[in-house]
This record gives sequence, structure tokens and C-alpha cells, in this order.
Amino acid sequence: MNLEYIPTLADAIKHYYGDRDLDDLCGIFGIAVNRNFMTDRLDYMILAKGLITDIDIGNNRRLLNALVPSLLNRAREGVAATQFQRREFHENILERLQLIESALLEGGVPEELTVAENHPLLRIANQRIPRESRNDRYSGRQLYWSRHARLLA
Repeated sequence: MNLEYIPTLADAIKHYYGDRDLDDLCGIFGIAVNRNFMTDRLDYMILAKGLITDIDIGNNRRLLNALVPSLLNRAREGVAATQFQRREFHENILERLQLIESALLEGGVPEELTVAENHPLLRIANQRIPRESRNDRYSGRQLYWSRHARLLA
């Protein structure tokens, strides 16, 4: 993802989420939140930087996929609920959050890979591991000795 999204995400999180809500949300996804040791407040910039730069590590992508639509809804509510003079911030952040949302939808690590049934590497993998032990939970040593026992027999 583009590093230019970091300040936008940090501003949106700071404006639309409270410390407790964000701390709870990060806790759900198992992401550690950094606090400023002087003020004991959340450090939004470090959180946004970690989410954008390390998007494929841990649950960062899942948190972003949950956080960005929520921020978009809150920005839309801000546009609808504020007076004309104060609406500019919400409109600007809404446009920039839509860019982040489109970037999230574009890329990503696939959750599973599809391999053709007649793929040569799939046949080799199936031959190496005995069919009866593929679903069992052997430790590495037991599986090693069971393979060699079949070869020696």
C-alpha cells in the first residue's frame, strides 16, 4: 500500500475513534497498541504506520478491512450531520478514505491457492507422504521413520 495513506488513516482514526474503542478493537484482532509514555494516550501515527507498512503481517489486513468501512461510515455521518462551514474536513477525509478502501480491495495475499489436478508437483507431494498419514498428526520424527520403514520393507 502507498505510504501516503498513513497520515490520512492516523487522522481519521484519531478523529472518529476514542482511545477505549480503538484499544478494544485492536484487542479483538490481537494487535498491540502503542501509547505515548508522557500522556498515556494512543499513538495513532505509529498504529497507522504499522497497519499500512506491515499489512500482510498478522491480523493487520483484517483490522484494516474492519476499520476502513467503519471510518467511511463515520465520515459520511459527519458530512450529513454537520453544518456547511464545518463539513469540509469530513468531505476531504471521506475522499482520502475511499482511496484507501480501493487500495485494500485491489491487492492482498490469497487465502488459498488452486492447483490443477494433473499438476506434476501435486503428484510428487502425494507420492512422498503416505495416504494414511496425511491426515494424522505425526511428529516429524515419527513421519520420517514411517517413510523409511516403508522403503526398507
